[in-house]
Amino acid sequence: MPNVNLTAKIDTAEIDEAIQKLQRLQELLKEVSSLIRELTSTELSLNVKL
Repeated sequence: MPNVNLTAKIDTAEIDEAIQKLQRLQELLKEVSSLIRELTSTELSLNVKL
């Protein structure tokens, strides 16, 4: 049986860009989560005079 050599050229630029965007999204979601925790633990007082 003869040997068959195959060569494939794959451009991963779009995949790398998508991974970078996903990593940035993960960072933003962590920041949002932290801000939500801060806001929900904040006590607000309202004084209303009629």
